[in-house]
Amino acid sequence: MTAQSFITRCRAEIKQFSKTALEARRIKGAGGERPEWLDDYLREVYEPAAADFDTLIGAANRYGELYRRKFEPIRHKVFAHKDFDTMGSKDALFANTTIAQAEEILLFLRQVVGVVNELFQNGRITELVDHNTDQKKLESEVRAGVAALLRKTIEVRDQS
Repeated sequence: MTAQSFITRCRAEIKQFSKTALEARRIKGAGGERPEWLDDYLREVYEPAAADFDTLIGAANRYGELYRRKFEPIRHKVFAHKDFDTMGSKDALFANTTIAQAEEILLFLRQVVGVVNELFQNGRITELVDHNTDQKKLESEVRAGVAALLRKTIEVRDQS
C-alpha cells in the first residue's frame, strides 16, 4: 500500500475519525464503562475534514514521485521480479539514489503515521513537522534497513 492510497483510504473512512467513533473506542478501551473524564475530553476533540487528508495526499504525491523515480526501479527490477538482465547493472540503479533520499521518504512516512494516529487515537490535529523523529534513531533504522537490503542484494546476486 502506498502512502497515497493509505491516506485516500483514511479520507474515504473519515467517519472513523469522528467524535462518535473516538468515544466508542475509548469506552471499549475502558472495558465498556464510560470514563468520567470522557465528556470533557470529547469537547476538545478535533474532527478532521476531507481537506485535512487532501493536504497529506499532496505531500505524499511529492514523496511518491521521488520514490517512483529513484527507488521503484530497484524494487521492481532487483527485488520483486528479479530481472536477471538488470542484475549486472543494478549498481547503476543504486548509484542513482542516496541515503538522504531514503531518509527523507522514511521520515515522511513516519510523519504521516504520526498525524493519522493522533487524529484517530486522540482526536488531535497535528502537522507533519510535529512528528519529526530523532535523527540518530532514524539514522540507526535506515542503516539497519540498508544493511538488510544489501544482504538481500548479495543473496540475489549469489542466486544468479
